[in-house]
Amino acid sequence: MFIGLVLMSGSIDASYNRPEFPFAPPAGQEGTTAIAHDDPSFIGWADSVFSLTYGSDVSDEFRQPGNALGPAGQNSPEVLVLGRGGSVTLEFNPGIGNGEGSDFAVFENSFSDTFLELAFIEVSSDGENFVRFPSYSLTASPVGGFGTVQTTFVQGFAGKYRSGFGTPFDLAILADAHATALSGEAGFSEEYSLMLLE
Repeated sequence: MFIGLVLMSGSIDASYNRPEFPFAPPAGQEGTTAIAHDDPSFIGWADSVFSLTYGSDVSDEFRQPGNALGPAGQNSPEVLVLGRGGSVTLEFNPGIGNGEGSDFAVFENSFSDTFLELAFIEVSSDGENFVRFPSYSLTASPVGGFGTVQTTFVQGFAGKYRSGFGTPFDLAILADAHATALSGEAGFSEEYSLMLLE
């Protein structure tokens, strides 16, 4: 997503703490991080599509970029489908800053707590350079097209929660991950560390 984020470099007194397993449970259960679509803490929504690339197997009826804009709903059939390998970059005006707690949330349209379609989330302050949030999956094996994923086995992905509930993201986590990678501390895969340092 194209949001207002500045990643600082150099000497930063921060340390990234990897989340502990099991991760947060489904919406409605104790300890969940899910945020309802009508939560009063939402003060704005994406207002334009900066770029869009469709992946494989997306029917024309679901190629509706405007459906990614404005407020999320409880069970809205009006969705933007990206397909496998697709991506969308959304703009927010004004941009999103790093405040206390979660700074934004991403909504999916899963009809259950286990039929999840997960996606990586990246942010940028200039629309050209993007940094990905750390993400974890302890799912034992690849999941087929109609397979299931346990919510407590995944963290840091959009689509963790069923329709009507957003997955929250905190920009402070991304800043801490970046600072930790710059300091040379272990804990990230080599691929992720290189991506953070690009």
